[in-house]
Amino acid sequence: MHVLGPIVVLTAAAISADTAPAAPASSNGEYVRSDGFMHERLTLVAPGAFTYEEVGCVGGPTRYRGTAGVAEDRVSIQGRHGVLERELTPVTWGQRHYLVPPAQMKRFCSYVSGKTMDEPIPFFLRTEDQSKPSPSTKERPSQCN
Repeated sequence: MHVLGPIVVLTAAAISADTAPAAPASSNGEYVRSDGFMHERLTLVAPGAFTYEEVGCVGGPTRYRGTAGVAEDRVSIQGRHGVLERELTPVTWGQRHYLVPPAQMKRFCSYVSGKTMDEPIPFFLRTEDQSKPSPSTKERPSQCN
């Protein structure tokens, strides 16, 4: 696997079943996002605590910790979190899993339709999915219909 420069890390640690339901399996895993200057990594293992690390071309890493709520249709970040958006929407496109800020869903759907983006990885993509083939632009996530 090829990694693009420095990366950002977000880790959500498990919390007890008394306080939150288990994370949907489709949201679990490590995610990366990079605009070529700022690099991020996000790891969700279950709803609960998170650590977020960002590395830019002029410094870092910077780490943040807080809590994360994970539901089937949303990842909610609480506490200090740098440039990480407070809300992310899990999106499956073919075999690939993304976390997309709701305010950028229209832009993501343009990306799915074949629009070229300037950033190497413009949306959080699950790390293990980087090597999976890009789906056809005819295959669209339900959020883009």
